[in-house]
Amino acid sequence: MRTVTTHLCRTIKAILVGFGFSVVLVLFWIWLAEVWFLRLQQADTEPENATTIESIQFNVDGSPFLSGFQYQGQGVTAMMSIHQDLEGHEIANITSRRWLGGLSFYQGVENQDISWPERMLIFRTRTGSANNLWYFLHDGQAHGRGFFVGYEYETRRRIGFLGTGGFRETEVPAEEMFPVVSKNGSLSNRIVGTNIWTNHYAYLIQGAYGIQPGHVLYLNAETSIYRVDLNTHLVQKVFESVGDPILAVDFGPLLQGVDSQKERSLGIRTASQVVLLDPEGKETSRVKLPAKIAGSKSFSLFKVADDRLIATTETLVQKPFEEIHAEDFPPGARAILAEGEGRESICLCQIKQVGITRFQPDGSVVSYHEIALPVRLVPLQSMKWSMASIWLLACPLLMDGALLLSPVFMMMEGTPIREGIHADWKDISQSFQISFVSFFLVSHLFPLLWGGLAWKRMRRAGLSAGEVRYWTGFVYVCGLCGWVGFLAHRAWPVEETCRSCGRPTAVTRDHCLHCGKSLPIPEPRGIEIIDAT
Repeated sequence: MRTVTTHLCRTIKAILVGFGFSVVLVLFWIWLAEVWFLRLQQADTEPENATTIESIQFNVDGSPFLSGFQYQGQGVTAMMSIHQDLEGHEIANITSRRWLGGLSFYQGVENQDISWPERMLIFRTRTGSANNLWYFLHDGQAHGRGFFVGYEYETRRRIGFLGTGGFRETEVPAEEMFPVVSKNGSLSNRIVGTNIWTNHYAYLIQGAYGIQPGHVLYLNAETSIYRVDLNTHLVQKVFESVGDPILAVDFGPLLQGVDSQKERSLGIRTASQVVLLDPEGKETSRVKLPAKIAGSKSFSLFKVADDRLIATTETLVQKPFEEIHAEDFPPGARAILAEGEGRESICLCQIKQVGITRFQPDGSVVSYHEIALPVRLVPLQSMKWSMASIWLLACPLLMDGALLLSPVFMMMEGTPIREGIHADWKDISQSFQISFVSFFLVSHLFPLLWGGLAWKRMRRAGLSAGEVRYWTGFVYVCGLCGWVGFLAHRAWPVEETCRSCGRPTAVTRDHCLHCGKSLPIPEPRGIEIIDAT
């Protein structure tokens, strides 16, 4: 019984010491990575080594230019906005210019119920000097219904309800509720408007950070668009689509830059066309979508001053860095390629193919062309400093378990392994077979090393065969942290060199562990005092 208790106490002590060592090791690793990060950041402060992420924007006359930001180092630090034409010439005084503001239409995924936190949207409005809170409440179903209810912020007095039939002081009946289809399991972009300050949680409304609240909303109700004025309590149906479901809506400025807040438009995307309305709900433009745009999940629409429309679609393509050539991009986009020149750490580059379709005022297609932009370089360097490497040294078998269970989680979450193909067991086995075997072999080299050192130490100390097996397994499972805990869990005997064989052996034994010969009696040292009284 005493032996079992002693083993248990020593095991607990070794686990505590190993855990403490792992915490210190992780903190040291994070500090070391930060130091290395700063060194890389300082090395990448030169403009030719900066990473540039760009997008296509349009001048007022419809000519394209590049807009984006530039950052140095491995993170988005020292960010700098850039504006230049396709030839790479910088556009001066961008703050005093005007350019087209695009409306974005994202189709999303239907047939997903809404989680509890997402079922309520809160809008802050102001009537005179009084602040009001209007809540949009949804039943949570994928093809569900909802209504508005308003309260005075200071007095908590209920103002009333809003439904398709307008304002009422009593609860909205089911037939007057707004039919709202969820997208991606939320109400995102189901309700749009001017200067909307909204959140799912009421306690975050306080103060509103100085934002002037908006009171005009546009609600996407499956086949209709309702204009809701939370101040005047007026509800109007401004658009209805028969046999052509509404896929997405967006509300925003037609111009960016100087005086950009004065001209806004409501864009409505259906399965076959896009309709633009002014803030009062009057139609200003209508264009039939070509098959290439109608089939895309998302696109942006710009309106030129002479009522011409421009639509852009984006497609991401990933290529090895060796297959990327500067000639594939506009001259103004070549700066990003400098990050990979002469660096072995760069392995992949993500290319954004931007398709530009131009329409006449009558909706007919004038032209279509594509512009390729590099989006992101994926460096292998970040893999070297990932937290996986430290856990590989500290506790390798945990990494093995995580790697073995990751396919199961991918199956549960439906994570796509390739674009358009979700994970099944065949894809998982093909994707993880080679990587797991190589990772398994590498990860077990370290436990064998720590276990071998522990076995050698215990053999020299003369521990029993049972203790040798137990602690060798402990160190093998816990890795480097287990090795540190193993060393600190007990007081190890002092070793001396055997005069017969010349090997170190524990002085607590009466014979050498290696050659078996008796050890000499230790010579007396110091002064021995004998009390004769």
